[in-house]
This record gives sequence, C-alpha cells and structure tokens, in this order.
Amino acid sequence: MIQDRDVMVPMRDGVHVCVDIYRPDAPGKFPAILAFAVHNKDLQTPDIAEAIPPQPAWSPYGRVAWKQGTQNTLCQRLYAHYW
Repeated sequence: MIQDRDVMVPMRDGVHVCVDIYRPDAPGKFPAILAFAVHNKDLQTPDIAEAIPPQPAWSPYGRVAWKQGTQNTLCQRLYAHYW
C-alpha cells in the first residue's frame, strides 16, 4: 500500500481540503472511495489500527477502529481510499 499524507485537494469553491490517500502498490488506475468522519484523520491511520486492540461495538472507540482497518482491506481489493 502506498500512503500519501496531507495532500491538499482543491474544491470547486476554491477551498483546499487536506486528505490522506491510500492506494494499492501496483501499476494502473483504481476506483476511489472517499471517506469522511468526525474524527481527526490522523487518528484513522493503519498504524493506529495496529496499536489499538479490537473494541466492542458499544465502545466509543469501536467505530474508530473499524474505520482504521479499511485502508488495508480496500487497497488489497484494488481500491484507492481518500480520507
């Protein structure tokens, strides 16, 4: 997986949004999935996912851990993931 962090992406209204891009380490173009969350994107990295043990569904961290694992899964299935 290739990770590009803090990429500034211009929007139609001229505002720039800072995103992290995770993509397969393979040649070619890939379909992209854009994700938004209320959590800081720096808390959603694959590194953090490995450091936090699995959380029960009722835990306030349960949803965060679920999102963290998606980069690896999506890249393995040949999708680019913008966060």
